[in-house]
Amino acid sequence: MTIRPFSPDDYPALAELDRVAYPQHPRTTEELRHYDERVDPDCRFARWVVDGQGGLVAMGDYRQLRSDPRRFSIDISVHPEERSRGIGSALYDMLGESLAAFEPTALRSGAKEDHADGVAFLERRGFVEDMRNWGSRLTLADFDPAPYAAVEAQVASEGIVIRTLAEIGSDPERDRKLYDLHCEIQEDIPSTEPFAPRPFELFLDHLHHRPGRLTKGYFIAVDGDRYVGLSTLNTGALPGVLDTGLTGTRRAYRGRGIALALQVRALRYAKSLGVAEVRTWNASNNRPMLGINVRLGFIREAAWIEYVKEL
Repeated sequence: MTIRPFSPDDYPALAELDRVAYPQHPRTTEELRHYDERVDPDCRFARWVVDGQGGLVAMGDYRQLRSDPRRFSIDISVHPEERSRGIGSALYDMLGESLAAFEPTALRSGAKEDHADGVAFLERRGFVEDMRNWGSRLTLADFDPAPYAAVEAQVASEGIVIRTLAEIGSDPERDRKLYDLHCEIQEDIPSTEPFAPRPFELFLDHLHHRPGRLTKGYFIAVDGDRYVGLSTLNTGALPGVLDTGLTGTRRAYRGRGIALALQVRALRYAKSLGVAEVRTWNASNNRPMLGINVRLGFIREAAWIEYVKEL
C-alpha cells in the first residue's frame, strides 16, 4: 500500500470510505468537496490517502484551527476491513511529521464512543477526552405537532414571526443579518475551542451553495426587522432522512419558547415532505437544546467524543 497526496478525483472514493466507516452518518461527494473548497484560506489544510488492492482504503488530514494558528485538528479514517494493519499508525506518524514545521501546541481529533478501535487508537497516543456530542434521531411517524400549538401561539402573540429563507429574500440586509445571528448563537454553543467566526464571504458562499440546502426548510424567527432565532434542515446522503443544522436564538430572546417553536415548525415541514427521520447533534453540556430535543421525542444515540492532545 502507498500513501499519496489527495486528488480531487478521489472524492467519489472518499465518500464511499466515509459511507462504510460511518454508515449512520455518511457524507456525499458534493458535501465533501463543498467543505474542502471552503476551508478558510488563512488556515492550513492538507490530506493524504492510502491505496490498496481494492482502491482507496484510508485517508488522513489536518486542519488549522481559526481560534489559534498553532492548534490543529486531525482526522484519520481506515476501511473497516483494513484496520489493525498499521495503516492508521502510518498516517498518524506522517501527519505528525508534516505538522512539525508549524510547531503545533495541540492536536484535536474525535471518535464515536461505540467505535472501540478508534477510541483506543487515540487514547494510546495520549489524547484525552475533552467533550461529547450526542447524536439523536426522531422518527417522524411518532411526532405529533398538536401538543405544541400553544407554544407556537404564545411566540406569535409576542410579535415573533417565523419565516423561511425563501420568504425573506426581498430584505436587502438579509445575508448580513443572518451572519450576525449565526455568530451570536455559535458564540454561546459549548465548544472545545474559543469561537472564531469564519469570514462573511465564506458564510455567504455556504449559505447559498451548501449541498442539500432547503430554502423552505431554513426557518428564521423575526421580531420586526430583527432576526432573533433560526433552525435549519438539510438533505444528506441517506434517503428519507433530514439533518438539523444550527438551532438557537439571540441571548435577549432565550427562555421564551422561540427555539422550541422553530423546531416544531421545522419538524412539521419535514413531516409534510414525507421523510422518515430527522437527526441532530448537541453538545452533552448544552442542557437547553438537549431538553428541547428530549421533549420533542428525539432518541439519543452513541456520542462523538472530542479528544485533545496538548503538545
